[in-house]
Amino acid sequence: MSKRKKLEILTKFIGLNEAHKILMLLTNKLESINKIQSEADHYNELAMQLSRGNWNNQDIEQIEELAEKQCIKNLNNTKILEIINIL
Repeated sequence: MSKRKKLEILTKFIGLNEAHKILMLLTNKLESINKIQSEADHYNELAMQLSRGNWNNQDIEQIEELAEKQCIKNLNNTKILEIINIL
């Protein structure tokens, strides 16, 4: 797998993991928390596997930026940001 493709997939997993962590903080249902935690753990494991490699500072900055965008995109898909803005 090329470094570019690996970076793209890694940022998706990091973004998904962070979005799930935020959703866990905002939900009150125990069964939802357990399911979301399980998914977050899975995305974290996948991200950790992909993170092994030789990343320079520019790569790390790009990963952080793209992961943040991915996290916001995932939260937008759940409509949670709209609810937070109402509060």
